[in-house]
Amino acid sequence: YYTSDIPLSRGPWKLWGLPGLIVHATDADGYFLFETTNFERIPESVVRPILYIHRKEGSKGDYKGAEYKKVSKKTYIQYEKAYHEDVNAFREFEFGHKVFTPDGSPLPITKTDYIPLEK
Repeated sequence: YYTSDIPLSRGPWKLWGLPGLIVHATDADGYFLFETTNFERIPESVVRPILYIHRKEGSKGDYKGAEYKKVSKKTYIQYEKAYHEDVNAFREFEFGHKVFTPDGSPLPITKTDYIPLEK
């Protein structure tokens, strides 16, 4: 859906080109939903380019700003795919050590569904 009340030919992700701002879009499978929940004008001095950020988990499970690292979109996508291929190996990479079950056994390989935005 789009609104011609806001005459910007823009939208989320790669969606653009309509005679107004795209305010609602979803894929055919229902996995992804883009929906405008707020719209406001901000000064140009505040607008910044999109950064892909890889973040390491802090010692108490929180995210620490000092451990954030800017990465390329390609690297970010590689991290994302690695996470979905074997989340435990990804955790080992993140924490710098192996993660075990409470009885000391290695964690089994665990895959999570990876649903890319583009097919």
